[in-house]
Amino acid sequence: KLWRKIVADVNEDYPFVSVDMQDVSATVDAIISNPTSLDVVVTTALFGDILTQTAKSVTNETPSISYVCDTPLAMYGFVQTSAREIPSVESLIRFMLKNSFGIEK
Repeated sequence: KLWRKIVADVNEDYPFVSVDMQDVSATVDAIISNPTSLDVVVTTALFGDILTQTAKSVTNETPSISYVCDTPLAMYGFVQTSAREIPSVESLIRFMLKNSFGIEK
């Protein structure tokens, strides 16, 4: 897939970032059994929906942004049922900066 090639190419510029390509079932298992093992998940929309639903079942919440675990390591994603419910890009970035990096403005 093209996005896998792009991730691998970008990772060459950031060798200190560990990248692990895995299938959706392995990622679901990681979310359930050890969610802190995942820093960032990059996936297609279909698998993103599956992973978001799994994360929702682990957290027992339906937030506007999927946020898994109580550490700075997190998984973020859109969770909405209609186009009107999609949060702004600015609010998503603000949420990530606050919860993963402790940066508030």
